[in-house]
Amino acid sequence: MEPAVLIIFGFIALGIGAIAYVAWVLIGDATGWRTVRPFDPERAAKRRRVAWRVTLAVAGGLIAWLFIWRLVTGPPQSMTISSPSNRAEEIASTAIRKAGHPCGTITSATLLSDGSIRATCSNGEAYRVSMIAGELAAMRCSAAARLGVSGC
Repeated sequence: MEPAVLIIFGFIALGIGAIAYVAWVLIGDATGWRTVRPFDPERAAKRRRVAWRVTLAVAGGLIAWLFIWRLVTGPPQSMTISSPSNRAEEIASTAIRKAGHPCGTITSATLLSDGSIRATCSNGEAYRVSMIAGELAAMRCSAAARLGVSGC
């Protein structure tokens, strides 16, 4: 498991512990089963206030930690290319060049509904550019057709 997941589970367990403590204090004070000395309403009220403060502190700490964790890790990686269609040629050219495919210039690039880009090069080759594991990937449509992928 990732360390972040373990930390989240730890905070959840801490929160459950705080809620159990609050329930123990509230039920014990309401019924008197937890006290050895005579029931003191003033003392019970003070313990309830402390219990709620502990709960709010734990909840506030958890929320603050999650907020900071989100700031540090950033937004989740998108599995689609979300860019204006006027940048499709630039993105496709970068991906095709990065993949090492021969391509003179991009003659046309279209942003498709599934978030990928279909690009045609000046040498006649067509490519499908998409995001795979957060990285741009370019594949020749002729190679995709040999693999049984249609619609390129």
